Amino acid sequence: MRRTIGRAGEDKVSAIEKIIKNKERIEQLERKAAEKAGMRFLFFEEEKAMGKEGNKYIRRYIERLIEDLKPEILEAAKLGKETYGEIEK
Repeated sequence: MRRTIGRAGEDKVSAIEKIIKNKERIEQLERKAAEKAGMRFLFFEEEKAMGKEGNKYIRRYIERLIEDLKPEILEAAKLGKETYGEIEK
């Protein structure tokens, strides 16, 4: 006897597959962001951070870091929202 899961079951399987795919992509984005942050840290100049203009230097450093990571952050947030929507179904 052949069993089928039916349309509702197919929808659940499809949702689970999408959740897994989104989770894997989010993990890739996290790794990429971590690599970018590590590369940016290589350019950090401690002497400037501790110097007379230290606050200004740190503020600019953080602004550049956020700009570097923005694509990964935005995509991961979008995927997180999609994933939440799939879970809520």
